[in-house]
Amino acid sequence: MSVDSSQSPTLSAIGTSPLRIGAGITLLYIHAWNQAIFAWQYIRHQQTTDFIETIRSIGLPMPNITAVVIAIVTTLTAIGWIFGFYSRLLSLLFLPITLGALLVANRADQGFAAESALLYFFIALTILINGSGWLSLDAIFIGRPRKKRRR
Repeated sequence: MSVDSSQSPTLSAIGTSPLRIGAGITLLYIHAWNQAIFAWQYIRHQQTTDFIETIRSIGLPMPNITAVVIAIVTTLTAIGWIFGFYSRLLSLLFLPITLGALLVANRADQGFAAESALLYFFIALTILINGSGWLSLDAIFIGRPRKKRRR
């Protein structure tokens, strides 16, 4: 049995908001919060971590800067998804990070991390295509295009 959201105003109105909000909270709690702390420690005290060494080991250029950029983009993406603010742009920026995480997870033979990276990739892709939904700051501040009235 399939559900046609065009026939149900409630389902159509809900859209991807639960996915966006839930994924944002999960991303912030499990990944982004630790990366934000790392980025702050590196910027403020020049402390290196395993995260920088992982970036260096896969051969990405400027591992220190790359790791900080990844941490900032991941944190902003999580917050943006939770509040529905610039969700499409942040999802677009987050897609290469998920693919990089998938590469690292496969090289380290960590199936659970690869699964997580793939899930975040498809969530970001879904938000990129569908937008933030009605329950978002984007809908409040940017609004939706108005339909032209027929006369």
